[in-house]
Amino acid sequence: MSKLFIFGIGGTGSRVLRSLTMLMASGVKLGHQQVVPIIIDPDAGNADLTKATTLLNNYLSIHNKIQPSDGSRSDFFNTEIVPIESVQAGGNYLLSIEGTNDKSFKDFIGLSTMKNQTDKALVEMLFSKKNLDSDMKVGFKGNPNIGSVVLDKIVDSQEFAKFNGLFAQGDEIFIINSIFGGTGASGFPLLLKTFRNMDVKRFSNGASIGKARIGAVTVLPYFSLQPDAMSSIDSATFMSKAKSALAYYKDNIYSNGEIDDLYFIGDTHDTKAYANHEGGNNQQNPAHFIEMMAATAIVDFSNSSKKGTQHSNNKAACHELGLKDDNNGAGITFSCFNTGLHNMLFKPMTEFAIMANMFQYRLDTLSAQKLDSNMLGEFNENFYSGDFIKNLSSFLSSYRSWLSEMEDNSRQLKLFNLDSEDDPFNLVAGVKPKAPGLLSKRKYDEIYHELSLAVYKNKKIKPNDPALYAEMYHEALSKIVDSKF
Repeated sequence: MSKLFIFGIGGTGSRVLRSLTMLMASGVKLGHQQVVPIIIDPDAGNADLTKATTLLNNYLSIHNKIQPSDGSRSDFFNTEIVPIESVQAGGNYLLSIEGTNDKSFKDFIGLSTMKNQTDKALVEMLFSKKNLDSDMKVGFKGNPNIGSVVLDKIVDSQEFAKFNGLFAQGDEIFIINSIFGGTGASGFPLLLKTFRNMDVKRFSNGASIGKARIGAVTVLPYFSLQPDAMSSIDSATFMSKAKSALAYYKDNIYSNGEIDDLYFIGDTHDTKAYANHEGGNNQQNPAHFIEMMAATAIVDFSNSSKKGTQHSNNKAACHELGLKDDNNGAGITFSCFNTGLHNMLFKPMTEFAIMANMFQYRLDTLSAQKLDSNMLGEFNENFYSGDFIKNLSSFLSSYRSWLSEMEDNSRQLKLFNLDSEDDPFNLVAGVKPKAPGLLSKRKYDEIYHELSLAVYKNKKIKPNDPALYAEMYHEALSKIVDSKF
């Protein structure tokens, strides 16, 4: 069973992983049955990282509960997530960088202990006083020159050794990075260079890693920050940094055949100015449409016809993500997507949105013991008060929040009418549901009826089982989406 190792670098890496987790939960299928998310961020207190890690662990807890004994799987939460540290040990996804906590950059490089004055003078010429005094515990604050030095140490971490231990021939790698900050812009080239030049004496699977097919999505500027004279980060420099990095990438990444597939995405349309936080718990940007689009690049790479092949050493295949149109600025709907993207996202995301709305507005009815599907599936009060339903409810609530955040951003992603409490089929923005037939049941009753039929269809799964519950919703909502939209 081949694995896809996904390295999310910096805050953008965590936010794209959050979007990918939402897509996988809804049933968007990857070509790999297992993904191993690895986050590289020296700012361990970054709220975006914490949010992504919490979501990944919640996903995994649900996935592990819905695997039936006969080996079949619901499309919901289908792909297995493999932490580099077991869930029992905290479900760690972070690749640590030794020596960055509570240290300035000058202490990290040992400036004060340099005996060679020429070396010391060279360092002071290459790095400003502000760079040297920079506290690294919240990242590199938009300074890739610092990041390129510090991130060279990732191979010394325990987590990198565990990555080597998990890797097997046929596994593949995908990297997420932004190009306009510090951690992502510097981390991507270094990480790619590390993979292609693995020390085979030090790392037992180094040869397989060096020959692996590798893809990446490079995120160009898509938001701005409010001006703050006290902050080390100035979003006015984002575009110039991106242009400089692209020039470097051209010669050192894709023209020389280091990478197999490289995706680009960005957006300068009316970018929203976020609060200027250098890191820590306050760095918690709302979800953005661009992050979801970046996540679709991972899906595309995983489902590529080139899956399973080795690194080609040819010039990279470059992909630019875009829209068919932007709905004249009125909010991006499914109709704005090209055919491939529409086919990838519409049905699974719509099924999951219906389920999320039902849990939001009709959970009392769904959990009522008199409901036919509960009687047939033997989903009793203990089942509904257990950890599985609590975790599922929490995840579905997070899904609604994620969609709402993208809708409220400056480039609106308006896929669903999440406030459609009274009519569950008035859900997809810009799409009028098909009229019901004369003998059709009305609104929620039609869904409840399909849930009961789905239980009958899946009698092979034992009653009172989360696997039956997930498959029941998938079967029922798949039919609903096909008939209504």
